[in-house]
Amino acid sequence: MGQEEQGALVDALYGVALEPARYDELVEYWQGALARAESGAAPRRADLEREARAHLGRAAQILETLGSSDALPPSPQQRVDAEAQATLAVHADGRIAAVNAAARSHYRVEEGDPLTALPLTDHAAAELTRAVRVRAGTGPRAEPELLRLDRSRGDGVLVLTVTRWDAADGTPLVLLRSTDFLWPEGLTPLVARSFGLTEAESEVVRLIVEGASVEEVARLRSRSLATVRSQIRSIYEKTATRSQTEFIRMAIGLTTLSFARSGDGFKTEAPPGDDRPLPEHRRLLTLPDGRTLDYADFGAADGRPVLYFHNALCGDVWPAELAARARARGLRILAPARPGFARSSPYPDGVDHRAQTAEDLCVLLDALGLERVVAVAQTWGVVFALGLARHAPERLDALVGIAPSLPHGAPEDEAAMPRYFRFVSSLVMRHPELLEFAIRAGLRHVDRVGERRFLERVFRHAPADLAVIRDPAHAAGLRRGLAYGRAHGARAVLDDYRQVPTDAADVLRTLPCPFLAVIGEEDRNSRRQRAERLVAAGAPLELRLVPGGGQLLFHSHPDAVLAAIEDGFEAAAGR
Repeated sequence: MGQEEQGALVDALYGVALEPARYDELVEYWQGALARAESGAAPRRADLEREARAHLGRAAQILETLGSSDALPPSPQQRVDAEAQATLAVHADGRIAAVNAAARSHYRVEEGDPLTALPLTDHAAAELTRAVRVRAGTGPRAEPELLRLDRSRGDGVLVLTVTRWDAADGTPLVLLRSTDFLWPEGLTPLVARSFGLTEAESEVVRLIVEGASVEEVARLRSRSLATVRSQIRSIYEKTATRSQTEFIRMAIGLTTLSFARSGDGFKTEAPPGDDRPLPEHRRLLTLPDGRTLDYADFGAADGRPVLYFHNALCGDVWPAELAARARARGLRILAPARPGFARSSPYPDGVDHRAQTAEDLCVLLDALGLERVVAVAQTWGVVFALGLARHAPERLDALVGIAPSLPHGAPEDEAAMPRYFRFVSSLVMRHPELLEFAIRAGLRHVDRVGERRFLERVFRHAPADLAVIRDPAHAAGLRRGLAYGRAHGARAVLDDYRQVPTDAADVLRTLPCPFLAVIGEEDRNSRRQRAERLVAAGAPLELRLVPGGGQLLFHSHPDAVLAAIEDGFEAAAGR
C-alpha cells in the first residue's frame, strides 16, 4: 500500500472516531478506495483490508472512550434539542443553523431558513437581526438580551432571549429561546402518574402550559368554565402548588427534564430492566429460556393476524394513519422486537439468529393461540421472515415484503445502489470485519448531526422519501424508529446486519407460500432489478410497483401497503 493511500485510510478511520460527523467522508473514501482496488489503479483490496484491520481496534477504542454523546461538546442540533422552549441556533448572517421540535412546530422554520422566515413584522425582524450580529461578532462578548418583538400576524409579541454560544469547532452562533414550547410526547402519562391526575386533569395541564386561557380550555374541551376551574383547583391540590404561576413553573420544569432525558423530545421504549409501565399496545412475553420478548399488539383485537417484521433503520413504527386504517380493515398487527431491539433480550451466544427468531415467534404465536399468519416484512425484516418460512413454514399463509431486502443476483445490483446503501452492502457482503466499527461510528454520527439530517443524507436520492422525512407529521415516528435498536448500544443493529443469508435465493425459490414484493418506482436501491431477476429464475414472487413511492412506503403510501396485505390474505385463501 502506498504511503498516500495508507495515510488517507488511517485519517478516515481516526477522523470518524474523533468526530463521527465525518462519517460521510469515510463512506466516500472507502467506496473510492475499493473501486480503485478493483480496477488495479491502487493497492489491492486485500492490502486495504489488512491496513484497515490494523487500525480498527484503536479507532474503536477511541469511540468506546468517548462513549455517549455527552463525552463530546454538543452539536448545534443537540444543543437546541435540550431545550423545551422553542429554540434556534443562528449564524451571524441570520441563517438558521439548527431548530428544535418546538420551534419547528410553532414557527414553521427549518435549518437553512433566514431569520425573516420567523413570524415577525419587518421592524421586529430588523431588530432581531441587529441583536444577532452584535452577539456573533468578533468584539467583546455581549451580554444576553431580552427582546419583545411584534408578531406579523398581529397576535401579540414574541419574547426571545438572545445569547452567544460557540460551537465545538469555534463557530460563533446565537441561541434564540422563546417562551413558546412543545409539550413532549409521553409527558402526559408521566405527569398523571406522578401526581395522581385523572386523564381529564392531565389534558387541562397540557393546554394551560401550552398557553391556553381558562376560557380557551373550556372551549377546546367542550366543558363549562365552572368544570375547568374545579379541575384546576384539584390540580393545584394534587401538585402542591398554590397558583397558576407556580404550577406552570413546575410543569415547564418537567417539560425541560423530559426533553433533557430524551435528547430530542421523542423517546423510544425503555431498555430491558426498566420498570416503567409499557404503553397499552405493548406486551412482554417470557420465553422458555427466560429471555424477554417485547411485542406490540394493536389494531382489531379479534382481526385477521398480521405478523410484522421490522427493519433495522426505522424500527417497528406504524404511522397513526396506517394503524387506524389497518384497524378499520379488521387487521390485528403483531410487531415483535427482535432480540436486542426495544425491551427484547439479546440473542443467546452461539445461536443461529434467524432460527432463534423463528423459534421465538412460534412461542409468541402459540401463546396467542394463533396457528397461521400473513407476514409483513419491511426492508431488512424480510431476512428474518424468510427464516420463519424456512424453519416453520406451516405458520405462514403469505409473505408481503415492503421495499424488501432481496439477495444480490449480479454485481451490478450493488453498483446501482445509492452511496450509503452501497457502502453498507459492501461491508455486509464482503467486509464483515469493518461492520462493527462502521455501525458504531454511524450511530455516533446520528448523535452528532441529528436524526433528520442523517435521514436526509441516507435518502437524498428519493424525493418521495425526502418528503416524508421533512413532514412534521412523521418526525416523531422516524426518530423513535432510529432509537429502536439502541437499547443495547449497537449490538442489535450489528446482529441484524451480520445475518446475511447465503441460502436466501434458494429459500425464495422454494417458498411454501405466496410472496408479494411491493417496491416504489422511485426506489433507487436496485430492488426492482433483483426482484425481476428472481421472478425470471422461477421464484414464486409477485412484483408490485408503487408510482411515486420510495423506500418509506409505510409513511408515504399507506393504501398501497394495506392493499398488499389484503391481497396476501386473498392469495392465502385461494391456495
